[in-house]
Amino acid sequence: AARTSKRLARGLFHAMARYGPKLDREQLLLARFVGVATELFAISATCSYAQWLLGQGKPADEILSVANYFCRSARMRIDHHFAGTGVDATDYDLKTTQYAR
Repeated sequence: AARTSKRLARGLFHAMARYGPKLDREQLLLARFVGVATELFAISATCSYAQWLLGQGKPADEILSVANYFCRSARMRIDHHFAGTGVDATDYDLKTTQYAR
């Protein structure tokens, strides 16, 4: 999660440098960044709760398997969000040319 948060910060910084004050108009890009941040928070909360449950003496195998499953699926969703960050302009151009016909 630490590497991903740095990746998110780097992506947001590059977007700020590229778009400047017009970044607020890039709603798809911002929505992807928000999606990544939300997934990172969910991973952190899941790990924290699993650690608390383990401290309470709950069975480790069930807790860890559920937490690992959630974190793996969240990583896949994060990768999906990051995969779409570079195609928004191309996607928009393609859609506007298709609608212009």
